[in-house]
Amino acid sequence: MAHYVVIDIGGTNLRSAVFDSATQQLLDIGRGPVENFLNNPGVPPGELFDKLIQQVLGHIRAHAARHPIAGVGISFPGPVNERGEVHSAPTLWGSTLRSVPLRERLQQELDVPVAVMNDISAAVYRYQSWFNEDFGVITISSGIGNKVFAGGRLLLNGQGLGGELGHHKVVEGDNALPCDCGGQGHLGAIASGRGTERLARLWARREPARFQGSALWRLANGEAERIDTHAVVSALQEGDALASDVLAFGQAHLAASLALLYNAIGVKRFVLIGGFCMALGERYLAGLNAQLARCDLFCLSEPERLAMLRLGQNDDDHSLYGLGYYFLQSSPADVRAA
Repeated sequence: MAHYVVIDIGGTNLRSAVFDSATQQLLDIGRGPVENFLNNPGVPPGELFDKLIQQVLGHIRAHAARHPIAGVGISFPGPVNERGEVHSAPTLWGSTLRSVPLRERLQQELDVPVAVMNDISAAVYRYQSWFNEDFGVITISSGIGNKVFAGGRLLLNGQGLGGELGHHKVVEGDNALPCDCGGQGHLGAIASGRGTERLARLWARREPARFQGSALWRLANGEAERIDTHAVVSALQEGDALASDVLAFGQAHLAASLALLYNAIGVKRFVLIGGFCMALGERYLAGLNAQLARCDLFCLSEPERLAMLRLGQNDDDHSLYGLGYYFLQSSPADVRAA
């Protein structure tokens, strides 16, 4: 039996736990706001990285004080190469900090093997057993990301890139909101949880009369700038028309992007995860399926289209479990090179 500290660094929150290899369950789960540019305004990106390192080490040491630890796994919301270097992390540090040696910094402080990988790459290991064919995992949370598992492996290049669907440009004009990476009109900027709330604010300002008749007006106390993700989710659960149109706009572009993935490489099964998606559950899935029905999916039958999308487990533990399953199937040498 072995215990592993597993940590999921998100764009908004950080979650940590201990994975028990015997029971394959998570123990001692902790959670808190992650150190990012939103809650540290004006702090330079390099200092934000240092603050994040100390936050992560604090969680590891707290778990190690209660459990014997055989390894540490970190999932990260951005591209990570095979050396554990973070290519970029716009949801945490904006667009300027690149090629960050995350694994090296942590390994200098720890005497157990450290594995660092992209958060959705980690989640893939949780869902491998669900399919006997190629599949993808899509996360709709602070941002949008994806990974494709095909031919028995993750489709990534040497930099760890291959799953940044959220940074694909899909919109021009008035709705081309800024993305955390510095671009404009990216999928994540209009269809992620963070992007949907920004789009809702934009439409509320642009259509004040409609905003006043919306549930969003009540939930935001009549101030467009106070619309947040919680207000959007609540309004959608009430069936609010303005919030529903905002969501449908983003989902139409997400569906088109999934159709492009299918038409380009043939993957036809996707697991949907992420806080924003899971907060809406079947409502989110139904909306995305309705948008996907409007797309051209070459040679895909109607039963296959209806089976294309599947909600993941209804929790925040996708990457935590995935990291645990990764350790179960990896040798110490594999972990060091992760």
